[in-house]
Amino acid sequence: MGLANQIFHQVSDRSRQRKLDLFQSLMHPTPRSLVLDLGGEAPQSSQPHKQLLTSYAHRDRMVLVNLFYPNVKKARETLGITALCGDGLRLPFADKSFDICYCNAVIEHLFTADNQSLFATEIMRVAKSWFVTTPNRWFPFEPHLRLPFVTWLPQSWQHKIGWQMGYNHLRRRYAKGSDRTEIRLLSRRQMKTLFPTSRIIRNGIIGFTPTFIAAGGEAIGTAAATAILSASPRTAS
Repeated sequence: MGLANQIFHQVSDRSRQRKLDLFQSLMHPTPRSLVLDLGGEAPQSSQPHKQLLTSYAHRDRMVLVNLFYPNVKKARETLGITALCGDGLRLPFADKSFDICYCNAVIEHLFTADNQSLFATEIMRVAKSWFVTTPNRWFPFEPHLRLPFVTWLPQSWQHKIGWQMGYNHLRRRYAKGSDRTEIRLLSRRQMKTLFPTSRIIRNGIIGFTPTFIAAGGEAIGTAAATAILSASPRTAS
């Protein structure tokens, strides 16, 4: 599985960088923008500069919400940002508290369609604009199990195959016993249903799209954002 891992890291690195570039060009954050990073993590040694937490220029205007305290603690200690534990299904913020919500590859980890719908609703409630990414349900490589072609199978089969031979992130190797039952991958149509007023952007090209991005709210209503979307082939929906 060495080749699969190598391919994964190459695709993942390019995909993460494109997402960060698109976030800047579409959301137009300013030094005064209050940004919610929902589900973000502190820097990882394998991808140290491919997360908004480490690349964003105005971290004093950023709030991180993560379900797990170790991630919150690490972000506070290593980056000095405002971070708190919180459940994305019940965010402790008033309506439109944030100018932008950035949420990278979290919504597929919520077990059920109902949870994903609640999560999307909360994002659109607390933020004036949002930038939400998720792996493509039909891309031929599953990024959590790091296995080819399993995404084309029913998701219950994906979980069973993953248990038998998926990538174990704690052990950092392929091993039996990887429980990924929280994963519910989404198609472009499902993302559009969850974020009905958003533009669903392909992070890639037609036929090779590892990731979808739901970009919506006030920022996407600007003429500049519309021009960028129309001009960029890789973001065609």
